[in-house]
Amino acid sequence: MTGVTRATDVLPTLVDLCGLRIDDGVEFDGVSLAAVARGTEAALPDRMTVVQYGHPNEAPAFGRTAKHQAAVLWGRWRLVGGSELYDIAADPGQERDVATAHPGVVARMRDHYEAWWAGVGGNLDRYQPLTIGAPEENPMRLCSADWAWAYADNQRNIRGPVLDSGTWHVQAARAGTYSFTLRRWPEESGLGIAAEAPPLIGVDGGWPAGKAIPAASAWLSAGAAEATMPVPDGAAEVTFRLPLDAGPAQIRSWWLDEERRHLAGAYYLTAHRVS
Repeated sequence: MTGVTRATDVLPTLVDLCGLRIDDGVEFDGVSLAAVARGTEAALPDRMTVVQYGHPNEAPAFGRTAKHQAAVLWGRWRLVGGSELYDIAADPGQERDVATAHPGVVARMRDHYEAWWAGVGGNLDRYQPLTIGAPEENPMRLCSADWAWAYADNQRNIRGPVLDSGTWHVQAARAGTYSFTLRRWPEESGLGIAAEAPPLIGVDGGWPAGKAIPAASAWLSAGAAEATMPVPDGAAEVTFRLPLDAGPAQIRSWWLDEERRHLAGAYYLTAHRVS
């Protein structure tokens, strides 16, 4: 089985395989692979699809615009940045740009991207909210990879650390009192908020030691409420209890030093509707 598949194909495939019903008008970014998985179709659909990794809020920091910070995928071809073309069948490492040898392919893939951009390019600063407080998943665990307007989505960023904070866009399933537990490190690590993390040595790589931060207090806003709490010596987490109305809301956090200066956001947050 060859062809282009994406993570966005997982949901429509599961819908088909499980025989689930969906609301009228619901559309998916991916396609169902159920027929190929069942063997009723021999090949994946021939399609072009876009992976957009540029962002209008991040782009200025890199001296570029968001448009064309993307890859167009089509069979053996990968159009990168709107101008570089790679044949991954012959060059899986994408080391040889063959755009000049295949101008027709480049033009067709650029046209596809332009049409895609015209339809969605204005939505790059809109965020699909993450649902919290629903009985199906309560508590809900969030991390800095879910932030809007700040980039800290991997361990090198977190261990560095990235001295910034972003916004969690959430949808509160129900009104009530929510507990929000902030952590500097993953809950499973047991590490204190102000502690450093040991280096991580893996099978095929590793991560450097995580730097300590002099966190003296924590600030959190959730919807219309906000609060500040001290960080006790050695504490691994700080928990706020705040009211939250049902519907869309934004959550923001900061660790503060003794002078109440911003250090970084809480990279890990657990939201739990308690009443």
